[in-house]
Amino acid sequence: MLCPFCGIENDKVIETRAADDGRSIRRRRECLSCGKRYTTYEKVEMPPVQITKRDGTKQPFNRDKIRSGLIKAFNKRDITEDQMERIVSDVEYMVYNKMYQDSKSGAGYEIYSDDIGKFIMQSIKKVDEVAYIRFVSVSRSFENIDQFLQELNELKRERDGQ
Repeated sequence: MLCPFCGIENDKVIETRAADDGRSIRRRRECLSCGKRYTTYEKVEMPPVQITKRDGTKQPFNRDKIRSGLIKAFNKRDITEDQMERIVSDVEYMVYNKMYQDSKSGAGYEIYSDDIGKFIMQSIKKVDEVAYIRFVSVSRSFENIDQFLQELNELKRERDGQ
């Protein structure tokens, strides 16, 4: 590994531990040339996933798009960067898990954007109801206030345990 400070490939691992609930490994390293310390992460490289959009177009899976949608949904809401990253990681995990399940049945490495939207909604709902409603209203393309109210009432029933 090249040192980010001096560019020399001469380091030692000081500490190794699981990160992201075991989905990656965090390594603390020390450069033997300049003595500076830095952190690296190792993650399993997953096969590329194609997202099929509502209009039939396809594009590669991009976790940055999930983050972008979350930033909009959580605008001016109380959420930490760690919580946001956790949601992105959880959704990515669900995407790859579904892809794996589908590939066993012959569907390959493809997932529908609506499925990803459902995964995001599940994760947001656990953290913030207002952000959930914001995301759902855009994701489901509410056309009138009745659809909006129906979703609010359903969320309230779930929260109240009815």
